[in-house]
Amino acid sequence: MITPSEPTHAAAPCWIVITKSGNFTYTTNTGSGTVTGFRINRATGQLTQLDADGVTAETGEGSTPIDEALSAEQPFSLCAECRNP
Repeated sequence: MITPSEPTHAAAPCWIVITKSGNFTYTTNTGSGTVTGFRINRATGQLTQLDADGVTAETGEGSTPIDEALSAEQPFSLCAECRNP
């Protein structure tokens, strides 16, 4: 099932990761320098934001998170980024 749009108020969502359990997913927002987390309803596929404002984590002023991966010892999410010179 595909969930209808879930407004995150973030710019340029780029990559997603899904936890091993299949209960959570996270997206990097390249244009906002943030990460947004969602709870996954495994029965329906519906996504629910973990944070009302759509910001589960900030990656720092001037950052542009472009990729992410989950660490072997979850719940840590690792974000790769690039910065303007």
